[in-house]
Amino acid sequence: MNEEELEARKTELDKIEAALTRRELEAEALQQLTARGLPKRLAKMLDYTHADACAASIEVLDEEWRGALKEAVTSSMRGTPPKAAAGAAADPSEKIRAAMGLNPRR
Repeated sequence: MNEEELEARKTELDKIEAALTRRELEAEALQQLTARGLPKRLAKMLDYTHADACAASIEVLDEEWRGALKEAVTSSMRGTPPKAAAGAAADPSEKIRAAMGLNPRR
């Protein structure tokens, strides 16, 4: 084999190795996403260049997902508190006494 053939073969082997590494990282990432309770479809957003980059992107994705989820829940739970009716008695028992025709407490 000459130099060009060796270089072409090395390039081809590097591509195959990168594809295998990516598949292994994808499988591991899916397991980690499931273990963390995250949707599997988020796997599309991860960095599969190498193991450390994949782990770091899972960490960032987990933090951002949980933060966004917490914010969404908080905002959906937020609302305006009920307003007291104008002239309403401070004590609920006063309303009951008035409805029964009893004299208010003094």
